[in-house]
Amino acid sequence: MALAHVNIADVSKFKESISNAKDVFFNTQDKFYNTLDIATGKVNEGIREAKELIERCQKSIQALERKIESLQEVLAGLQASLAATPPTITETTQDEEGNIKTEEYPNPRYQELQSEISSCEAKISAVKSQQEQFKLLQQSINAAKERLDQAIQSFQTSLDAVSDQYERLNSVSEEAVNKLTKIEEILHKYLEEKLTPPKVSIPSFHGGGSVAGSLGGLSKGGILKTKSSQLPLGYGNVLNKSLSDKFTAANQKNNNFSFGKARCLQKTEQKWQEWAAGDKAYDSPFETGKLLVSKQGSVLEYSQDCGIVASLNVARMAGLKIDEPTAVKLARQYKLCNVAREGCPGGGTNPEQRKELLSKMGIESTLERASIDTIAQNVSDGRGVIISVKTGELYGSNKNGLHAIVVTSVVKNSKGDINGFIVCDSNGDSSMFYSSDDIENALTPNRPMNVTKNIIR
Repeated sequence: MALAHVNIADVSKFKESISNAKDVFFNTQDKFYNTLDIATGKVNEGIREAKELIERCQKSIQALERKIESLQEVLAGLQASLAATPPTITETTQDEEGNIKTEEYPNPRYQELQSEISSCEAKISAVKSQQEQFKLLQQSINAAKERLDQAIQSFQTSLDAVSDQYERLNSVSEEAVNKLTKIEEILHKYLEEKLTPPKVSIPSFHGGGSVAGSLGGLSKGGILKTKSSQLPLGYGNVLNKSLSDKFTAANQKNNNFSFGKARCLQKTEQKWQEWAAGDKAYDSPFETGKLLVSKQGSVLEYSQDCGIVASLNVARMAGLKIDEPTAVKLARQYKLCNVAREGCPGGGTNPEQRKELLSKMGIESTLERASIDTIAQNVSDGRGVIISVKTGELYGSNKNGLHAIVVTSVVKNSKGDINGFIVCDSNGDSSMFYSSDDIENALTPNRPMNVTKNIIR
């Protein structure tokens, strides 16, 4: 066990400097994301405008092509008429004495046809020239659109790189803060027992070496010097270290997301309420629905975020404070949703991504096969449940797609049979009743449901 001369005040001061530096980094991260969102929005708008211009150019080129074809038909007719028209007119006359006189002069119709042909050829040439200009303009716009597409790809690459960097930073800084917290605890213990010697033996938390040595890997640059300690000050090359990417509720606040602590109960606090025609419903579904988000799409570029909204609704049911923009931001930072592309909003998730997203919010969950019985059991136990459904089956429409909804209540008849469920649907209804058959027909067979491990209400 290595020895280190450590002063508790200096340890606390160094830990605070790391925490402050983290706050600065994560504030910078927010600004970066906001700036990138603005830039992406402008580039996407440029791509849309470029596509509209390209389409207009194409329509103009096609219209000019039809005009050329029409003029060429007119030209062919004029040329045929010209071929059938003599260039001169011969006129024979006889005078009083009986002499016959023959006279030729230019045929005015022939000259008219020549003039019309020249005019038609000039029009065809002008239209072709105009058509070429549109083609060149179309090529130029296409090139500009390709550059904008490349910019979007570059933005995404930058976003991925920065997300990785910040995640590494968080892991390293959290590790440092945890180490220093343990050091503080050890020093306080020695002080309480009045066993503080001139040199305090502090164990390394990596199996060997001094604490100062263990933390030295976090530093490049300044040293905090005091009478009884030398500790590294600053971050330096922390982003180059090999890091863990785990993010739990305990370090939630260190990622610049603060939702509070998720509720964890021994048993559900909700009761069964009287429902229509002798039925009973778990919880107070309409009151619960008022607390949840029932209309997705507040982040335009990530409007296909039903799974993200379902996850934040589970978090709200667990007592956390979180809104849609924050949840989208969290999912984007950890690459837990589809990325927005030009003309195609992002935000889509699968059950595995929702499981990880809930974990980032501080809620551990499992993936379970969804059935009427398992859904009812987990909901009535007080757990949060997200199911994947087919919209065509659920809404009775011809358009089928995948959708995620939160089941907030179970409705049973007087015999205890499951009549149906009440769900919060981010397509616009916070407390919608569906029969058991409706839900069973709409369930996606290959997608498990998300169920919170803890009882949350």
